[in-house]
Amino acid sequence: MNKIDISEVPWSELSDKDKKDRISALEILRAMRQGELLSSVTQVLGKTEEFAIKHLGKSLIKSDGRWVASDTDNIQAEMQIYESDKGYTTIIITNSEDRSLLGRYFAYVHIALDSGEPSVLDEFKDVVIVDAKGKQHKLETDLATLYEIDDAMVEPEFFEIYKY
Repeated sequence: MNKIDISEVPWSELSDKDKKDRISALEILRAMRQGELLSSVTQVLGKTEEFAIKHLGKSLIKSDGRWVASDTDNIQAEMQIYESDKGYTTIIITNSEDRSLLGRYFAYVHIALDSGEPSVLDEFKDVVIVDAKGKQHKLETDLATLYEIDDAMVEPEFFEIYKY
């Protein structure tokens, strides 16, 4: 087996194919952290154990003859956020804690947008995410602003104006 590990390669240096593969590998890691076996997850996703090892590196640990997921990782990935004063934007996240936080944030944003209840977002009011370049991004929690951003996303012509 070839012992290549690209889990520590920065997102910006990955090829388009490797970026797509990293997203699949992170899905494997997420499922394993929820108790799934590596062999089961890779089979469902049509991937191999070697694929997972190549893309997850030190995030996979061999224990008692089985692969288990580490509790945390520092694998970079691109994620979208609703950012205060910027709207819907994309940043490079550097670890599993921030990926989990953003996943929870998006779930709560959808609940707030569906229910009209702004207090759902209270726990995210002062949350700042630091991206791979060290830049800080404050999560948007104002419900009126989130409705505006959400409406603009439904209207693609809004984004066309800003392409030039």
